Amino acid sequence: MNQYLLKSGLLDRQRKLILTADYLEFENKDLKGHEFTRLDKADIADFKHGMDWLVWYKFTVGQQFSITFKDKRNKELRIVFKTYFGSKEYYQMYSDIVDDIWNYYHREIVNHYLDKFYNSDELVLQGLKINQQGIQLRGQNSTLPWERISMKEYVRYFAIYDRENPEVHSRVSYNEYETEILWGMTKSILNHKTNTQDKL
Repeated sequence: MNQYLLKSGLLDRQRKLILTADYLEFENKDLKGHEFTRLDKADIADFKHGMDWLVWYKFTVGQQFSITFKDKRNKELRIVFKTYFGSKEYYQMYSDIVDDIWNYYHREIVNHYLDKFYNSDELVLQGLKINQQGIQLRGQNSTLPWERISMKEYVRYFAIYDRENPEVHSRVSYNEYETEILWGMTKSILNHKTNTQDKL
């Protein structure tokens, strides 16, 4: 179990985020005795996350971090916290929270999608079609074979591209649903194929 104390604004009180192997709770309410919203692991369908700069009168004064969960009924639980005037503590906290979400909840979701993939299902995530032959990128009519696929990660998005022609690519924002599933699946499949090739 991990706990984090977060502030959503300069004048807001600290609010507790609790992440455990079976559920998460966030202190997003103010009514005494009913401050927490709970989301059980079994109900989590997906999550997304992102960071934006806080700008006052053209001056950058801080960062806003958001993490949003979607449950199996398409209801959302949004967690927002902000840091001001150069404090780096929250950026590390944001990174740690995303790591915890992966370890506690999201790895199993990605494994579920990988099971579908290895059972020869075609999947569509973020507008990209994924199957045993490769990935059909957005705006492309043909499937890019796995041996030509590469990935590159940036702060706000990652790119899947043709290593022989990098102009052929798709950018995928982290702050959208299905992104972490697509990222985890693609990375796992590419690693598996690389390891398989190394053993030949």
